[in-house]
Amino acid sequence: MRIVISVIATAIVKATKKLPLIGILAVIYFIAGKLGLMLASMHTSASPVWPPAGIALAALLLLGYRAWPAIFIGAFLVNVTIAGNVATSFAIGTGNTLEALVGAWLVNRFAGGTNVFDRPEGVFRFALAAGISAIVSAALGATSLGVASFADWANYGAIWLTWWLGDVTSHLVFTPLVLLWSVASKRRWTKKEFAEVGVLFLLLVLLSGAVFGGWPAVSTRNYPVALICGPIVIWTAFRFRQRETATGIFILSAIAVWGTLHGFGPFVSGTENQSLLALQGWTAVLSITAMALSAGMAERRRIGEELQRQKIALESANRTKDHLLAMLTQLTPVISAFESLEAKPQAPEKLKPRRRKQESDIVRPRRLPQWARSMAVIALVVGALAMVISSLSFLRQVSLRMTLWTPQSFLDWPVWAIVWMGFWLGMTVFYAVLACRQWWTKRKGAF
Repeated sequence: MRIVISVIATAIVKATKKLPLIGILAVIYFIAGKLGLMLASMHTSASPVWPPAGIALAALLLLGYRAWPAIFIGAFLVNVTIAGNVATSFAIGTGNTLEALVGAWLVNRFAGGTNVFDRPEGVFRFALAAGISAIVSAALGATSLGVASFADWANYGAIWLTWWLGDVTSHLVFTPLVLLWSVASKRRWTKKEFAEVGVLFLLLVLLSGAVFGGWPAVSTRNYPVALICGPIVIWTAFRFRQRETATGIFILSAIAVWGTLHGFGPFVSGTENQSLLALQGWTAVLSITAMALSAGMAERRRIGEELQRQKIALESANRTKDHLLAMLTQLTPVISAFESLEAKPQAPEKLKPRRRKQESDIVRPRRLPQWARSMAVIALVVGALAMVISSLSFLRQVSLRMTLWTPQSFLDWPVWAIVWMGFWLGMTVFYAVLACRQWWTKRKGAF
């Protein structure tokens, strides 16, 4: 009984210690949700820009699954104060909570957990987990609004797509940002690196403002000018770590959303929701590309550092070996002197009388393989038959012509008969010589 009470008390103490953290997370989720729903145009509960989804996934990856009440409370309060009723808010809060739980489980199970952005394959698995987990929230949210008659079933597909794409893009933009900045960095920055990253971020802000800020007139047309922002993000991924890459993607995404809402940029189309959906799709693709490249470069640097450490260890081992060999070389004369003192004089061996070779002393010659002996026998038999057949053919020709054999009559034979007889005659001679050589070798070794 005391053990049970102790376990319950320990659990209560741990939960009480986490209450402030859960409360802070619920407040952050609530504020981010309010900001996200300010951009909703298709429906008041479906926004193409939804930062709480990425924040919730990062929170569960860092704090564990026990932080889910904060997500549920925050999602419930956001929706109950905007539109709908308690039932729809409960369903939407449940969907958002399940989305974060499913996403965190998939990332922990298949993508490496908090180390998901260390390798390129982890980035792609994270993107797949984000797409799968967002289906849960989009399905529960859009369905609950349709069942409660707060949304028209004719707009179900558009609401579902808006909900899903907003959550997926939030996972790809906000989860890396929160997750990577929550872990202490071991990198030591130099003045040159500070200057380089500052210049890159400045160029990113300037180019993003040029594309999505309406500075040049060309930015308001449907030209692919958004592509000029990509090289800056790619260069950041190539030169720096995943943290700086995620920060650059966040800056570009924030400026792009602001510009698109104000009617600037290449993604402006018929409605505000369509413009933001096109922008979010582009942001998701750029985020996956840049984070995968950054993870690949980080992995390459780790492998290079590991090879350098192994090289240093090998050089140290070689130096130690050379030192030991030098010490042994100096001790060699001393060891030789001790061995000469300890050595005893040996009596000369007596000459032994010469004796005849015994049966056990005879070195048997190596026999031919079985296939060679079989071929020799076959060649002898076939050669003999060929000789007999050729002789009979010759005698038959002589009897038919009633003439004696002459060289001319031999030339009148068919060519195949001459070649056949010559081939087998040659084979017979070859294997006969081989058999004689083996017999002579065996006879010679017996003496």
